[in-house]
Amino acid sequence: MSQQNSTKVVVVGGGLAGTFFAASLMRRVSKKHHLEVTIIDKKDFFEVVGYGTIRSLVSPTYHSNMTHTYSSIASNDHKLVVLSNKKTTNFDLNGKNVTISDITSGESDTIVFDYLVIAVGSSYSSFPNLRPAEGVLADRRANLEKINKDIQGAKHVTIVGGGSVGIELMGELNDHFPSVPVTLIHGKSQLLERTSKDAHSYILNWVEKVNKKRPEASKITILVDDRIDAGSNVTTKGVTLPADTLRFNCTGPKPNTAGFEAFGIPLDESGRIRVDEHLRVEGHTNVLALGDANNVVEEKISNFARLHAKVAAVNISNEVQGKNTQPLKHVPQEYQSVIMLGKSDAIMVQGNSLKGKGKMFAWMKPKIESSIIGVAKNPNAFMSKMFV
Repeated sequence: MSQQNSTKVVVVGGGLAGTFFAASLMRRVSKKHHLEVTIIDKKDFFEVVGYGTIRSLVSPTYHSNMTHTYSSIASNDHKLVVLSNKKTTNFDLNGKNVTISDITSGESDTIVFDYLVIAVGSSYSSFPNLRPAEGVLADRRANLEKINKDIQGAKHVTIVGGGSVGIELMGELNDHFPSVPVTLIHGKSQLLERTSKDAHSYILNWVEKVNKKRPEASKITILVDDRIDAGSNVTTKGVTLPADTLRFNCTGPKPNTAGFEAFGIPLDESGRIRVDEHLRVEGHTNVLALGDANNVVEEKISNFARLHAKVAAVNISNEVQGKNTQPLKHVPQEYQSVIMLGKSDAIMVQGNSLKGKGKMFAWMKPKIESSIIGVAKNPNAFMSKMFV
């Protein structure tokens, strides 16, 4: 099929959901139904954002395990165009085009589409280095090196937030900086409050165990049902922290959808894109939103973003190839995650249950995250077909 007759698929966002979708779609569509897939991203690299990112804060060399360049993605005889270091400045959903601008030069261009997939992800406004928003890989690694040097020079570290990110950061600090005292502050009475109380108890027992090995002046302290304001070193319950503490704010991420309503993209009260059960944006059959950006009621974790990518890829693949099949639906998933407590301990939670704990799960999670790189690069591999 000539390039003129190619089905044009534009993916805004080159994170896990967007990249997995592109790889899965190009694998599923036969080359006689030629695709032109364009990935638009503010970065020039793909990064698995998860435990590996947190490990990279304390051990920057680990970061190379979690990244690759977009040019290494297999296109399966389709045309793959990656427009990196570009931001999307306009969505014309009815006119089927998006406008992009080069972050460095400011030059703009218009990209037309038959299908549009919005996978812009989310970010921590108070901890921007946890999830890279834009830039080149060299700058990303330089930022991680700087954070690592800040930790090396810290006399005390404060973690705000006792969700999975805060818990995993606490574990990594214990492994790599056992002489630095750490205080974790959580606004709820239970750590990981959306899951099992057994998980909360296991973490407290873990802290008690590791504190026996830490110097007296370098203990880990957990403060639950307490808060601290930005710029203050005194919690609402009156606990005073060192004025020079190094603070990491690990509270909930927000979707990168600011201003989208001006383009006719419907958002809910939390800023997430409204979608139907097929992940199609409300009012549009050829525009989808995946991952952290959509308003599916479930935890925003990488495994569920992978499932979004698969649903979108299967449905668009079937439409492009003229298959008369019922479109797949995405069923909101029950929370499930492996949460690391350093390199040699972890817990596995599912819903309100603690499903597992110990070294086996600590071994398993880094292996899974590393395999994600291979899935994105080679969608034809056996493991890739299992994932997407």
